[in-house]
Amino acid sequence: MMTIVTFEQYLKDKNIDIVDKFSYDGIAVNEENLIKQMKIIDEFHKRTIGGQVIFKNRLENTIGKLVEDFKVGLKKLKREEQVLKSKGVENKFEMLLLNNVEFYIERGEKSIKTIYDNGYLDLIRRSMKNKEICLGIEDFVNLTKDNILQIKSPNKCSYDMVEIDCFYLLRKYKKKKYELDYQKLIREFCSIESLMNDSYSFIAGLLSYPYEFVRICTRYRKKDLTPEECFEKLIRAMRQDGDSLI
Repeated sequence: MMTIVTFEQYLKDKNIDIVDKFSYDGIAVNEENLIKQMKIIDEFHKRTIGGQVIFKNRLENTIGKLVEDFKVGLKKLKREEQVLKSKGVENKFEMLLLNNVEFYIERGEKSIKTIYDNGYLDLIRRSMKNKEICLGIEDFVNLTKDNILQIKSPNKCSYDMVEIDCFYLLRKYKKKKYELDYQKLIREFCSIESLMNDSYSFIAGLLSYPYEFVRICTRYRKKDLTPEECFEKLIRAMRQDGDSLI
């Protein structure tokens, strides 16, 4: 028989404390500390997985949403490319976009293909079967362990694939240009979580998607910004996307 509880009570039953604050000052962002954080994330996953409960405050199901959003973004980027090719460029932002868009479309398509070619649908089925719960905010600011697990913002948790927590954790620092061995960190996460090669390919594919380039280009016509401001944003986006991992 299913038990009906709040998600907060469920976490408490799993010995996970919800706290208003905790100290995370002085934690250096390096591979050693990120691996420690991955172990704490893994502990959260293992404690919350497979719960035979019904939550009073419904937990959102975001399984597959990220990849679908990436696919939609690519379609919008291709439409923007066709608009510029048909009407011609009118400013330096559009020139920069058009000069680089083919490269980034190919990179995005390779990312999606890598994900689907490496057991993506099987990963979804596993996540649904296991009722895996992801954090939403994975880094030092939201989750820690001080004798017991502590979390500050459980409202971002959702049903999703455990790999997604690794993606969001690493993307934050990849975007900020931290010099880390991201491929090594993905392998460490997969080892900690007892995941297979398909999970490595999935996370590497996600981290290789040119999210910032797609975001800036597809929102260009909806923003009240000058072409010069858009140009600077696109230059920054290309830096933030960094190198592909696949």
